[in-house]
Parts: sequence; C-alpha cells; structure tokens
Amino acid sequence: MARETNIHKGHRSAMRRKLLAVGAGAFHAHELMEMLLYYSLPLCDTNPTAHRILEHGGLDRALSCDAAALSGVKGVGPSSVALISLVRPLGERAERSLERSFDSSCDYEAYLRASSQGSAQRLLLLDGGGLLLADMPLDIVQEGAVSDLSREIVRNALQYRASTAILIRRCDGRALQPTDRELEMLHALRESLAFVDVRLADCVLVSGERILRIGRSFSSCVYFDPDVAHSFRVPSKVDPTVLESDASLLAELLSYAGMRDFETAREWLCRFGSIGALLTTPAAELIRAGLCERAAVLIALVLAVYARAEIATLSPVNPLDSAERQADYIARHYIGVRDERLSLLLLDAKSRPIAFIPFGDGGVGNTTIDLRRIVELSLFHRAASVALAHNHPGGTLAPSPEDVLATQSVETALSGVGITLDEHYVLVGRAFTPIRLYSEELLTVRPPEFYGADSFREIRRQNADVYRPHRHIGLREE
Repeated sequence: MARETNIHKGHRSAMRRKLLAVGAGAFHAHELMEMLLYYSLPLCDTNPTAHRILEHGGLDRALSCDAAALSGVKGVGPSSVALISLVRPLGERAERSLERSFDSSCDYEAYLRASSQGSAQRLLLLDGGGLLLADMPLDIVQEGAVSDLSREIVRNALQYRASTAILIRRCDGRALQPTDRELEMLHALRESLAFVDVRLADCVLVSGERILRIGRSFSSCVYFDPDVAHSFRVPSKVDPTVLESDASLLAELLSYAGMRDFETAREWLCRFGSIGALLTTPAAELIRAGLCERAAVLIALVLAVYARAEIATLSPVNPLDSAERQADYIARHYIGVRDERLSLLLLDAKSRPIAFIPFGDGGVGNTTIDLRRIVELSLFHRAASVALAHNHPGGTLAPSPEDVLATQSVETALSGVGITLDEHYVLVGRAFTPIRLYSEELLTVRPPEFYGADSFREIRRQNADVYRPHRHIGLREE
C-alpha cells in the first residue's frame, strides 16, 4: 500500500522564500494574512482562517475592528487578535516617522570639521534630497590601493542606498593641499561611483579649524558639486519618548518571532534611525544586516498588510475633485516605497479614478518620464484628465527645477490630444506639494477650490518657505 504524502509539507517555508525573493507585491491579500497568522497559529493550516477574516469585512475591517468582533471569526484566538491589532499602529507610526524633520542649525563646513575629529578618513553618504544617511570611518589607509578604497566606498553606498558621497580626510602634519596621487584617486573613485549611480559631490581636507574643499579650489575637479553645502541636511534627533514607545510596540511584535528582549528592539530602531526606516527595509536586507529570517519576514508582512489595507479603503466611485483627495489616493499606493517612483492616476470626466499605474522607477534619486507612454496609457484608458505624482525619499517637499520642466512637458503633450493634466504632486508620506503652484509658466486649469488652503498646513509646518501660492490661484497664506 502506497504511503500517503503530506502535500502541505514545506508550504510555509516555500511561502517565506517566495516573499524574500520577489517581495510582498506577488501575493494576494488572503496570502499575506495567511502568512501573518503563521506567527500566532504555528501548528495548523491558516489559509481557511485568513479567508474567513477577509470575508468578515476585508483587510481594512480586520485591522480596524475591536477584539471582540475579530474573536468571533472561527479560528481566530487571542494570540491572533493581539498580533493583528499591532499592524495598524505600527504602520501609522512608520508613515509618520518618514515625514522627517531636520536640524536647521547644522552648518555644512562646521559639521565637516567636527566629523573629521573622529578618524583620519571618513565617508558621508547622502540621499537624493541631501539628507545625511551615514557618517562612518574608512579604515583603508591613504597609501593603500585605489581599488580597495573604491570597493569599500561603493559597498557602503549601495548598502545605504545613497545618491551622494562626500570624502573627508584629516591632514595631520602636512600642508592643506591634495597630492597628485590624491587627485588621481579621486578621479578613479568618481568613475567607480558613477557606474552605480552615486555622485561624488565633495572631497574635503581638514587641518584643525581650516578646511579645503577640493572641488571649489581645483578647476580640474569639475565633477564635484559646489552646491552640496546648500542641500546638506542632518536629521533631527529622535524624541526619546517616541523612541521608547516605538521600541515597546516593536518588541511586542518581535515576540511573535521569538525575540522577547526590549533592548534588542530598541537597538534595531536606533540602528535604522526610525520605525519607518526599519519597516520599509526589504526583508532580505534586514537579514543581511543580521536580523533573523523569521523576524525579517514578520516585519515585511506587517507593512505589506497595512499598505494593502490602506489601498482597500479607496473607493472607485467617489470623485477625486480636489488636490487633497487626489494626493491622498495616490499616497496610499506609496506606503513602503523607498526609492523615487513616478505614478499616473487616470480619471474620467467626473474625476473618478479609472486606473492607477506605477509608471516607472528611477535611480535612487531620480525618475525618468516617458511622454509617449503617458499619452499612450491616457488614450488607451479613455481618460479625461490625469494626475502625476512622484515621491521624494529624502523628505523634501520642494520640487526641483527638473520636476517643473517635466510637468511642463507632460502638460504640453497631453493638451495636444485633449487630455488635462490636473496636477503633478511631490509626496513625502501623506504630505504633498502641487508642482503647478511653483511656476507661472504652468497653466492652472482647476479653480481655487480644487487646492484649498488647508491642504498646505502640513507643508508650512515642516518648512514655512516651501509653499508660496501665486495671486492668480486665488489663495492666500494664513
């Protein structure tokens, strides 16, 4: 008699391997809930329970309803209720923490002097918005092989997903002057970084209180960015109260993965800087950083379930007839997105959503707009109007000159086929900036009511100089 085989054997590990390989986007909502329940129901098939939870009212209801209502679902016990109840508060805290604040008192050159005291050679890594991601010593000696230094810098730049690198060297006992070998090394380093889409913005020699920025003093170093000091920003220190609260919530979550130590949760939060940075880091990267696979997958699942629930709340019939509604609709699709991404929202004649299309990814700090593809998609879906959006992972809501020019190009291309560009939004979390209001050259096709002054309260809170409405819009600042 043939032996019966367990067709479900290895199913859980296969699901985890798939998530690590391709990400949460390859799973249906019930599969994400099924995998989340692995942590509270270790000895049974969680697929039927996941389906019953979604039939009870969908992901959004599952995350929002009280414990009594959720406990009424067959197969959902106290442990599962407690785990599911952690998803929304963790997701909301992650979103809020990504809307960063900055230390406005930090001076670029003063920071370089202070940093150089830590070691003879240091590396600063910045994102596309000029935000400092890492400040670390380099152990490669000056006389070592150029390839060794390049390898170390490129490896760190890729690990931190940086867009910009700055090199600091302390000149102890010698003139504040680069040697020919140093200039050759910088040229080779610049080329190595360019291959991975990282810009070498500055190399600074420091001796006591004196500094020499090589890019400003040597015309041959044209690849340096003389304006890096204007965009350089250091994140503000985390509020200790917020840190302790986030760590407590994270420790409660990680207890489902066998990590019951509060100090371990706090250490991981400090290592990544915020709960948002930790939750938006892909599980594979968390594992490479030293977190166990079980915990890394759980963190990825929490954010994926939260993001999917936020999208599930969106209505396909309610009109998106204001900048705030359009931006909120789009922003929910950006939960967990770390790199800069362009998206296209297609609307009918009554401003109801037809389709939302993640249009393309750029490098770490930029996106590319394909005008032909935008026009093609708009015509194919018979859209009456469209809205563009892209996120700024660096945390700045101010659009760049390139953003304004791109908006102008899209507006011109669409107007030729009778389609209106409602707006192009810069997103940071749920906060946003409409790019039209930054340029007199961009035609404002919507009435003043479309914008609404209340929409910019959060923008003005972060940076009072960011938003300056034009008089012809009909808005005024409070």
